[in-house]
Amino acid sequence: QQQKKEEDKRGKKKKKQKKKRVQNAQLSIPTEEEEEQNGDDNQYTSADLQGIQVSHATSDFQSGSTTILTLADNSILTVDPDTQKATGVNDTSANNAQLINVNMASDSKALENLKRKRQIELGVGRA
Repeated sequence: QQQKKEEDKRGKKKKKQKKKRVQNAQLSIPTEEEEEQNGDDNQYTSADLQGIQVSHATSDFQSGSTTILTLADNSILTVDPDTQKATGVNDTSANNAQLINVNMASDSKALENLKRKRQIELGVGRA
């Protein structure tokens, strides 16, 4: 009887493993060949990027490496500086989209803060 129980456990375990393999296969990312067979409808061209600015200098990028850029957040509301209340909606049709790399932006901000801290420590900056 105990041997039968162990066999049942092994069988259940194998079924679970097989089920996981099937689920993982269904969720798998298509290969390049599969994407080519599906068509090249998702290819971006320079026309798609017209009017978009990159907010980093070319010297900030490392040659030979891939850097992912995303659209920067923009405010959709116009805010009155005196009352800090929303007074209208910004024109989102204007081409003021910028591409940024979040890590590069945070690194440059941290570097600026470090420079400011050093200036304060040396007595050059305001404290």
